[in-house]
Amino acid sequence: MKPKFGALTLALLMCILFSACFGQPDTGANESTPEATIIAAVGLTPVPTPAPTPTPIPTPTPSPTPVPTPDGLYLAVCDLGTDGVYFYPVCADGLKASPHKVSTPPGSGPRHLVFGQGELWYLLTELSCELFIFRGYGDKAVRLVSYSLLLPGDAESTASSVCLSRDRGRLLAGVRGADRFVMWNLARDGMPDQPPVYQSTRGRWPRDAAFSPDGRYVFCACEHDNRITVFSVTGGSPAYLGEAEVASPTCICFTA
Repeated sequence: MKPKFGALTLALLMCILFSACFGQPDTGANESTPEATIIAAVGLTPVPTPAPTPTPIPTPTPSPTPVPTPDGLYLAVCDLGTDGVYFYPVCADGLKASPHKVSTPPGSGPRHLVFGQGELWYLLTELSCELFIFRGYGDKAVRLVSYSLLLPGDAESTASSVCLSRDRGRLLAGVRGADRFVMWNLARDGMPDQPPVYQSTRGRWPRDAAFSPDGRYVFCACEHDNRITVFSVTGGSPAYLGEAEVASPTCICFTA
């Protein structure tokens, strides 16, 4: 037997649905959608849609901000696309138009560099996941040594950042995909004095890694796991201490 609806009942149902969809003017104060209004009108409990899990995409990213040399004579710019670091001479009117290019191996993709002591500088290449150490600026630059950030069997990876501790006694590089940081102890001349330490970041896609101002801790911004992981590095090897929930962290800086 088919249910019977009177004209009054149908009219009431149509009024409820019309009011739910169109009865509330958009004043900018109410963010609800028509779907949410209908759900509320019929007394249902909305089920939140889970956020999609980000998937790592191993593609090149823009180089970080250009860095002036410690002597103030050049501005160093990493160019991932042309596999080079460009040293622009600084003059009274700004920068000279003709820079000195320091080339890296084809396909290496220079991403980030930091300056050390005695005209040393440490260059991270994103695409080849290597650390290069140079001495001298501009046309006087000489490549001294390079290190791979990868281990046998690693997934497809891209290097992300390089950081020098404030006392210049340690160097740190992050790797996305393999999800680790690599740390070197540096001798007084700024060169590594022992093999590097390879440490899992305990989170996916470390977009940045940095030492604390006192050099006792390492912080890793694990972008795709929405967390910052923390390690103690006061002993012979990094020790995991814990994590903090942060939405898609990409950069770690300290004010002091």
